[in-house]
Amino acid sequence: MTIPESLIRQLFPVLGEEFVASYWPNRAHDEHGPVDRLQSLLSAPELASVDALCDASCHKSKVVFTNRQGRFVEMQTESPSQAGLLGKAGLSVCLDHVLARSPIIAEWTRQLARELGVPEGGSTCNAYASPKKSGFAQHFDSQEVFIVQVTGEKRWVIADNADVAWPEQNYSPFDEFLPPRPFFGPFHLPEEMPNPSREVIMRPGSVLFLPRGTWHATSASGEERSLSLTFTFSPRSWKQSVRDVLETSVPELRAPLPIDVAARREALGSVPRAFGDFGATLLAWYNASLHPASRRWRRQPAASLTWAPDPRDERLAIVTIENEAGQLEEIEADRPLLSLCEYLAAVDSDVTVDIVRRDRPQHSPEVIETVLDALADAGLLEEHT
Repeated sequence: MTIPESLIRQLFPVLGEEFVASYWPNRAHDEHGPVDRLQSLLSAPELASVDALCDASCHKSKVVFTNRQGRFVEMQTESPSQAGLLGKAGLSVCLDHVLARSPIIAEWTRQLARELGVPEGGSTCNAYASPKKSGFAQHFDSQEVFIVQVTGEKRWVIADNADVAWPEQNYSPFDEFLPPRPFFGPFHLPEEMPNPSREVIMRPGSVLFLPRGTWHATSASGEERSLSLTFTFSPRSWKQSVRDVLETSVPELRAPLPIDVAARREALGSVPRAFGDFGATLLAWYNASLHPASRRWRRQPAASLTWAPDPRDERLAIVTIENEAGQLEEIEADRPLLSLCEYLAAVDSDVTVDIVRRDRPQHSPEVIETVLDALADAGLLEEHT
């Protein structure tokens, strides 16, 4: 099925492009329209049932429940199939990174990221399945999120966060595995939903946008199991841009501080001179990041990709390119690059790969381009204009 040109207009038909101008990324917004408008997303075969979604997932999952002390407990599972069994037992299930095995969900995630100006690698999609009265306790997230209700009904309670601006980590007062407070936040955060709060009832076709830091709690409220997709985005921040420029353009800042206090004060006097035209450098770098070099590729179905975990490091995988001419040298890839390979192997249409700078990237743009060239050499992709 063809994906619409503007997904923002599909998600928010009432606001349309006004959503980006007036709500993104600062104001929560929900709309409730006919589910048919989202058919290009909901037609994904992986969304036929929770079992189908578990079968399609290739990442570790987690289940959520409340223990006897009333505390919010999150438990990692060994496999998506195990999460599916626990879900049938009445627990809420979160399946991470479902776009890796679903070309439709993957393309929705990529296109939404492009429309919102989020760089490559700054987005993903998770799925949440909750039986009646099950859900997630009060917490906030460190990313901007869009929730699309697929089946069932879910009750959301949301409230603005007056304590932490633009948090950089998730937080829940009921999760003993998270730090006691998020970075840059106060020492004491509310353990109850702040006032004022409001309720949002999500039904199939409902869409909710929450800025990062928005307090929220959820509970499946209908008789049918609730299934929803959460698209998460991490727009590039001014902090990340400034840090990149400082690290590359002002080498003096990497010098060790003198031990002697007097010498340290003298050294501080030279720091302003080291900055030079820092403002101009930052502006030039930022402008360049808005116009990444793009290369377009066409999928070649005759070739194939295979991959397996690297026994030396669970964060890595070994990617093998195979075609009619035989097997090429294996590529060692971390998870983000592996996801790119998985996507390219699954898609059967033209795709655009944007090479952009990221904060502390696992692979430089040059390395990614080298891998893409190797895929083209193997016959998996064909570059064209």
